[in-house]
Amino acid sequence: MRQLSDRDRERLRWMQLYLRLPACGVAAYFPDDASCEQRMVELRWPEGMHCIRCDADRIKTCHTRKTFRCKECAHEFSLKANTVMFRSRHTIRDWFLAAEEHITLHAFGQDHLDTGHSMADRHCVAYTTAYRLRVKLACELAHDHSLLLTSICISELQVPQDVVQNDFDFYVWLLDTCVTQRQMRRQG
Repeated sequence: MRQLSDRDRERLRWMQLYLRLPACGVAAYFPDDASCEQRMVELRWPEGMHCIRCDADRIKTCHTRKTFRCKECAHEFSLKANTVMFRSRHTIRDWFLAAEEHITLHAFGQDHLDTGHSMADRHCVAYTTAYRLRVKLACELAHDHSLLLTSICISELQVPQDVVQNDFDFYVWLLDTCVTQRQMRRQG
C-alpha cells in the first residue's frame, strides 16, 4: 500500500474542508451580507449577543453604523471586532468568498495560484491589499475551530464505512469526491 507524503497529508485536510463547504457554493448559500452577518452572530454568540468588553447581555443595535452598543459599559463594537476581519474594509461576505477560494485552491493542489498577485487580479484590488488578505486567511484557516472556518464549513463529512481515514484509500476517495463535487458546483 502506498504511503502518504507530508504534502498528501496536508492536502487531506484541505480536501476535507472543501467537502464541508456548502454543496451549492458559499456565494449561493450566503447570497448577501445580511446572511453572512447572521451566520457570524449565530456562531459567535449562540446563547445571545453579549458585550465583548464586559460580557453584559444588554446590547443595542445601531443599524446605520452596523455596530452594537453595550447598555452597561457603553462600549461600541462591530461584528468583526476581535476577529481576523477587524479593521478590514472587506465585507464579511468578501471574507467568506476569499476563504472558500483559499480552501478550493489548496484542496485541488493549486496552492501555487494562491499568491498576492493572483489574488489581486482575481479580486481587482491592490497587491498589498490582496497580500495582507491572503496572509490573514492562511493564518486563520490553519486553525480548525476558527470563526471564519466554522462559518463557511457547514456540512459534516460523510465518509463511507469501508474507507479507513488517513490512509491512501481515504486520500483517493477524498480526491474523487472533491472532483465530483466541483463538477456539480460548476453545473449548478
